[in-house]
Amino acid sequence: MIVKGIGATTHLDKHNCRIAKEALESAIKDINKGMYAIGVGIEHDSSIMPIGKVVSGQLVELDDGEYGIEIEQELFDEYRIFSNKANEKWYISESKRDSRPFADTQTENIKNIKVSIDPVNFSKKNYEILMDFYEKDCLLDTECFMRKSVIPDPEIILTLVTGTIAVMTGKKVTEKVTEQVADDIVKIYELIRKIVLETVKRCKEGNRPVTYIIRENNSYLLELLVVTEKPDILFDAVQEEKMRQIEIEIEKFLDTFDVNIAKIQCIYDVEKQKWLVNYVSTNDGKVIGSEKCYKKTVVLAKRLEAGMLNAGNEDTLYKKDS
Repeated sequence: MIVKGIGATTHLDKHNCRIAKEALESAIKDINKGMYAIGVGIEHDSSIMPIGKVVSGQLVELDDGEYGIEIEQELFDEYRIFSNKANEKWYISESKRDSRPFADTQTENIKNIKVSIDPVNFSKKNYEILMDFYEKDCLLDTECFMRKSVIPDPEIILTLVTGTIAVMTGKKVTEKVTEQVADDIVKIYELIRKIVLETVKRCKEGNRPVTYIIRENNSYLLELLVVTEKPDILFDAVQEEKMRQIEIEIEKFLDTFDVNIAKIQCIYDVEKQKWLVNYVSTNDGKVIGSEKCYKKTVVLAKRLEAGMLNAGNEDTLYKKDS
């Protein structure tokens, strides 16, 4: 199903930010001719699978003289169901017009841990304090991203050096970069704890669920996601005993599907205290979701149709390295 509408504009938004016309023009080039396609999400919920793709865009002048991107979004309306030997159901969909991988699978050459946050979740003073803390106290690279929502739940993204997650799962590796990581793994656990506690402390409106995302680029993007109001749950989830489950779950998935993976997202089930594969996207643009992920996505999509939520894209509308 094709849905047309206006995406980003040059208007001053509710966060007192404005996107330049030149930035919109650059975004249109990426939308139409880039190597990756922007995925369509719902209310910037990182735990759901993409519900479609932005397949084209053009710059238009609006009635008030401002400019916007008129976009075509192809929403997935067909899903194939596959059951594996364990009778687990997986839901598969793809665009009929666009076979590019999703934009959030672009690889990054990370040589230092990077932390990313959305300024809207912090006062101006606390945001500046945090950036100073990350860069000077923790010696991290930093990035901000902005989600076009009034005040979304806080999200903290940590992008790790290749090989770090393997070491956290207890694997013995020989690569030079990973040997260095192995020597510092205790420091990395301490650093994660330090970053999280300081960031959560400075968020607006405490006691809201925080989405913690840990990413690492290897042969594909591995993304680990924990949603919780209690940081101790995250700290428990990244201990070696729990992290070993990730490799087991990924191997189970690969025994089921012979696909060229672009991204695997694993989510921590707080009740079961276990990591599970949530969804996978492929280099030819397919998305494969677990039954739980698919059902949550459908529920949110129905609320979207009823006008209770806002559609958005999974790629950030604005990014800035500090």
